[in-house]
Amino acid sequence: MCFSWVPVEGKETNPKDLEGLKRVPMGLFPQTAVIAGAMAFLEGHLKYRQYNWRDAGVRASIYNDALLRHMSAWWNGEDIDIKSGLPHLWKAIACLAILIDSDQCGNLTDDRPPPAPVQKMQDALAYMVERMQGDIKPSKFRLPDDQGAYDRAFVQCREKDAQPDD
Repeated sequence: MCFSWVPVEGKETNPKDLEGLKRVPMGLFPQTAVIAGAMAFLEGHLKYRQYNWRDAGVRASIYNDALLRHMSAWWNGEDIDIKSGLPHLWKAIACLAILIDSDQCGNLTDDRPPPAPVQKMQDALAYMVERMQGDIKPSKFRLPDDQGAYDRAFVQCREKDAQPDD
């Protein structure tokens, strides 16, 4: 899995290491996403006031709708939100962060519709999707070779994962 703790030869284990390994590994969340979210939150802070959603509370439907609008715009080729000048993905991560924060702080008004068996339906239809796709394999949808260093690193990571452990 491309992530493992590597023992350092000749180094004694610090007692803090053992405690630190029991904590949430905060370094796993990409800092690029943290920065993107912070920029979206800066816009919100300047517009509405810092942490305003904690004081006023949040209706889930409002932030879900905003999230879907940003993702829809991004998915359809609009990278930048013309109102703010920020990328739609940055605004989307802020929507998710506010929903999570409000849920954890106990001030989320859960106005979602009554539950529907969405996951069960998706799982039940997986066989039909597979049958409809026939012999189509993911290799037929390869990315172009000019994707750069990120893709090369991803391939190296996958190759490393495929190697048997010593």
